[in-house]
Amino acid sequence: MKFSFCCGCGMVLWLCCAQAFAASTETDSPYQGVTHHHIVTTAPRLVDIHIVEIDPTAAGIDFFVSPSNGSSPGETNHQTTSGFVTQHNLQIGLNANFTAYAPSAPYMDVLGIAASNGDVYSPFYAGWPGINITQNNQVNMVQAVAGNISHDPPDYYSGYAPNPNVPLYNAVGGNEHIVHNGQNIATWADGLHPRSAMGVTAAGHLLLFAVDGRNTGHSLGMSTSEVADVLIGYGAVEAMNLDGGGSTTLVFSDPAPRLVNVPVGVSNVPGTERNVGCNFGVYAAVHAQPQASRYVFADFEQADQGLFTQSPGYSGSTQGINEAASTSAAVQGIAHSGQWSQRLQIVNDPAAGSDQNPSGGWFVRHLSGSNANRTQNHARPSSGYIGFWAMTSDAGVSVALALDDTNNVTADRSTRKTLIADGQWHLYEWNLEDDDLWEAWVSGNGAIDTPDFTLDSLQFFGPHANATIYIDDLMHFSGGSLLPEPTAAVLAGISVGSLLFRRP
Repeated sequence: MKFSFCCGCGMVLWLCCAQAFAASTETDSPYQGVTHHHIVTTAPRLVDIHIVEIDPTAAGIDFFVSPSNGSSPGETNHQTTSGFVTQHNLQIGLNANFTAYAPSAPYMDVLGIAASNGDVYSPFYAGWPGINITQNNQVNMVQAVAGNISHDPPDYYSGYAPNPNVPLYNAVGGNEHIVHNGQNIATWADGLHPRSAMGVTAAGHLLLFAVDGRNTGHSLGMSTSEVADVLIGYGAVEAMNLDGGGSTTLVFSDPAPRLVNVPVGVSNVPGTERNVGCNFGVYAAVHAQPQASRYVFADFEQADQGLFTQSPGYSGSTQGINEAASTSAAVQGIAHSGQWSQRLQIVNDPAAGSDQNPSGGWFVRHLSGSNANRTQNHARPSSGYIGFWAMTSDAGVSVALALDDTNNVTADRSTRKTLIADGQWHLYEWNLEDDDLWEAWVSGNGAIDTPDFTLDSLQFFGPHANATIYIDDLMHFSGGSLLPEPTAAVLAGISVGSLLFRRP
């Protein structure tokens, strides 16, 4: 995800443009035809976002909306999203329409259009949009327009009809149309909150969106305009805002239903789930084989350095440099992708050396987190490749990675690679499954041989000379090499346009 600041209007714009990923992003395929992006960034504020892209033509994909409660008061009985997923054996669930009690729990009035398997049980609101999925899984944004429905059932809630006038089969409604023809048209000024939304891509794929909020230290929420910009970056040509706040809940069943986001459903307490009047669900087929995933530890966009905020001299393991003069900073205008990278300026201390550097000179342990332990870092499966892009014009510098595995702390380090001193970006990567590329460090055994790992640090080795090093796009891909971008061992069922690197 890319961000920019509009000086003329004083608004922060969330722009997901040619290459859309944030300070950290994980992309995987939990089901056939389903891509899940989990995005965490601190710029312009801390937010935790989930985007689910669904190909309605994929094998096993089908949809379902909370059904009517029949002759009971209101239109539905309230239910948590995880309860909805459980009851109907769904794989994905997202809260949907705004609702109101009718007159009290558990009976709910659903606000805006709602239909479940062809039963249209809630009418349009004037000016409120909807997303409808026909019986043959065609996804459309629909608008309430004056007129009568021309197909069965005729004259339903006379006065409003869907435009386009398609059969309403599984439909939910939102209170605001936020993306139209690929443009941000959001106008609702309702502050920063948890948000749920749905969108449609040019290819007819469905986008489900959830961002957490009201949760200091985890996620602070977004405006509907910001949600629109994020969805546009992930291909939305049409999108609408759904009920948010404490209702925002995304659930996967794999196989047991679990909360994917962190809702604040009851009294704004994180991790609690609210009963809502309308949920949207997806049936999907599991993969026959485990699927690869791609994780971006840091891309440094908008000066967001993720966990790499410490100076080169912060670690007690660093040796041979002038710690006060050596710096790390996010810089704009120099990048492998996007607009930002991190610059390390290493100032040599000619009177010192390092026992970590067999060639003499200095050693820098650039930490992931303030103390690099497993509790601060994201655990990743011990397969595939880990690497990053680097650029320098200073000769004699080499680099390695240190990983913490399940059984040890600060255990294993990769073999060193020499940075090419030509002022160009180059990828430096290591195969986690090749024991020849790993050596024992501290308490390690020289192999990444436990189910998962966390990243301890980037480690740089240099001669008795100053060096300037740029780093960008630190990533792990569990399916294979990070090159070519992004098609090496492409994630099964995920199109190139759905991966982290998004081309216009």
